[in-house]
Amino acid sequence: MKVLLANINHLESVSVLFDRYRIFYNQRSNLEAAKEFLKERFKKNDSLVFA
Repeated sequence: MKVLLANINHLESVSVLFDRYRIFYNQRSNLEAAKEFLKERFKKNDSLVFA
């Protein structure tokens, strides 16, 4: 399995994954909000990984 750190180039696919994560936890689907949230994280170079 290859693991990589997502970046702005992965926004579309990561947004879908994040939206499905929200749905799994009984939140409403909102793909545009997921994209905007992740886009801001990528711009600020925020990490969503906890070490």
